Amino acid sequence: MTAPLDPAVGLATMSPPSDPPPPADPPPADPPKDTPTEKVDDLPQWARDAITKANNDAAKYRTQLREAEPIVKAHKETEERNKTELQRATEQAAQFQKDLAERDHRLNLMTVAHKYGVPEKDFDLLGSGTLEEMEARAVRQAPLWASAPVSPPPPPSDRPVESLRPGASPQPPVAEDTSYPESWRPAARGRS
Repeated sequence: MTAPLDPAVGLATMSPPSDPPPPADPPPADPPKDTPTEKVDDLPQWARDAITKANNDAAKYRTQLREAEPIVKAHKETEERNKTELQRATEQAAQFQKDLAERDHRLNLMTVAHKYGVPEKDFDLLGSGTLEEMEARAVRQAPLWASAPVSPPPPPSDRPVESLRPGASPQPPVAEDTSYPESWRPAARGRS
């Protein structure tokens, strides 16, 4: 509920809530878009100068924008290429980290297996983890491998095998006969 002020009294007078405020002037209709509301010639000189200056500045900025668009586009393309190269480098770094971790695990596994005499078929019993964790598992399982006798592989035989040739030297090709055929030779002249 609003209370208009009475300027003479300075107190608020209550108006009934059912009285709507007096309607203001009807809203102006939208001017037609084709016709300008004022002509530029009707404006004062300072306003025309300001409009001319603003139009010249806008034209200058449009020209600068057109000139800068190829440069900005090239810069954005370069950033996209660099971003792609960065993503590629990131993926490569992640792959290298994975490969390095796998090689470290394999090195630790081989080190522990050699140190404690673990046969290759039991490598999976060592599990994964740090070198210390793998050594701890190897120590716990060492009696398992100590009870199994390890026979060294037989030495290679130095006796040659008949008709065995290295693969790098296959059967030599038959040499072509490059001599003159008999029909090409001149007939012997009779000497007197």
